[in-house]
Amino acid sequence: MSQDVFAAARLSSRYFVLLICSCGIAELGLLQSSAAVVIGAMLISPLMGPIIGMGIALARLEPRNFAKSAGALVLGAAFSILVGALIVWLSPIKEATPEILARTRPTLLDLVIAVLSGVVGAYVTITRRGSVIAGVAIATALMPPLAVTGFGLATGDWRTAGGSLLLFLTNVVAILAAVFTVARRYGFSRPRRAGFRWESLVLVVALMGLATPLGFSLRSIVVEANQTNRVREAIDAAFATASPHITSLSVDIDKGQLRGVRAIVITRRYKADASAAVRGQLGGASQVQIQQILAASGADQASATGGALANTALAQPISEGAADPASRLSLLLRDVATLTITHDSDRALSAVVRLKGPGTLADYKSLEDAARRFFPGLKVELTPPFSNPPPIAFALDSRRLNQASDLDVQSAAWALKRWGGAATVTGSASPSREGPTSADRALALARATVVAQRLRELGVASVGTDATVPENSGGDASSLWRATIRQTGTAAKP
Repeated sequence: MSQDVFAAARLSSRYFVLLICSCGIAELGLLQSSAAVVIGAMLISPLMGPIIGMGIALARLEPRNFAKSAGALVLGAAFSILVGALIVWLSPIKEATPEILARTRPTLLDLVIAVLSGVVGAYVTITRRGSVIAGVAIATALMPPLAVTGFGLATGDWRTAGGSLLLFLTNVVAILAAVFTVARRYGFSRPRRAGFRWESLVLVVALMGLATPLGFSLRSIVVEANQTNRVREAIDAAFATASPHITSLSVDIDKGQLRGVRAIVITRRYKADASAAVRGQLGGASQVQIQQILAASGADQASATGGALANTALAQPISEGAADPASRLSLLLRDVATLTITHDSDRALSAVVRLKGPGTLADYKSLEDAARRFFPGLKVELTPPFSNPPPIAFALDSRRLNQASDLDVQSAAWALKRWGGAATVTGSASPSREGPTSADRALALARATVVAQRLRELGVASVGTDATVPENSGGDASSLWRATIRQTGTAAKP
């Protein structure tokens, strides 16, 4: 029986053909977010064979067979990643789907699933009861994580590639340990062996080594789920009398703490202090942005306070008496904003807009987006009054933009393009206890460079960078984990 196992674990043309087909099906299924297609790829994947071969060889202490099986697994995994990356590179679809994201954050639960699957796989192989092998192939899911790793490499998303590769390694080690244990249970070991059983210790240490980061990952997911539920409850409480419906919600978690909230809420009654109310319910999250969209029945109840009300104003009916687009837009926004038309033609409409109440750049951008939806055949450009773009926040010692920070950069880029001119990004960093160091300045400059590059990607033509590290931060050092954007040049400021 062991010879059949080792034969199935060797490199062959059949092995590579199955890898190409399995990886191709898995990658296309992931890009389309089709669970049924991904399951089909699991069923034909040949990667289970080498792992079972490694487990049997380790149990029998046959290093040559173990090396051959391990080589087949490593080459097969590398080949699958390259095939997946090539498919994504050739594909017009390069967006991360739910099926892809589901395989980027392995947890301790995935380790348990892989162990149980390995036990069943070994039992099926040893006892030759193959009726459940399809279920084992689905449960272990070896090919989809490799396809996601290929996606991460093709799109330059190293976090996705690393998370999915960790999931694959978790499955491999867990299945290997389970196969080894079952094989020993059924007598696959060398007789009359004396001395320390080092192979058992190696597998136990490997499993414990994987369990540690997977346990932390599970904890972070649980914290994120709890915080998300907490935010939903806070939003429901803030809109208690307005029958709210949350259409979009994202939370920013840093070291187990809630740092930011962004939500879109459909409501029957506009609540002017919604962000403050939610922040109070949450005990002071650093950033809370609530965008409100009034249902039709609540349009007449809106108060002209500006801000997030910009979107709700466009829920009101358009007057048929206003024929030209400029008049129609002015009439549409009369309760929340004033317009100064700067250009009006059959194909384009430009105006300087000022909300009658407080509003952020994100609110003005949302107003333009909503206006464009109501005038689909017209290029609408609204220029907000000049104000300093919001500071771009970073986590401690981080130079990566999170979701909330990237949205702030998008709002800043939009406003800079409307104002014209160039921009300078100044990155900040907290000094060390001994004072500013070269590492502090490098971090500050890296933050500025990341924001500047993102601004260029969003169409801001000329962006410079600078860095600042104070001698003594004093007070709350988190105020220095940021980058500030300043308009420069000679362009007129509305």
